[in-house]
Amino acid sequence: MGGRAYSAYWNVNGTNRMGFAADGEMVFSFDGRRRQVAPEAATSCRVG
Repeated sequence: MGGRAYSAYWNVNGTNRMGFAADGEMVFSFDGRRRQVAPEAATSCRVG
């Protein structure tokens, strides 16, 4: 049985992290202040 989870972390110092996991594995995680796109995350993350 699979599941999905989104996470968001931030603090008063401006440190932050966003993430998405599916079926027990981390699909992607990123710093919201920096623009970065991992090609494998963009193609493997399909919601539906």
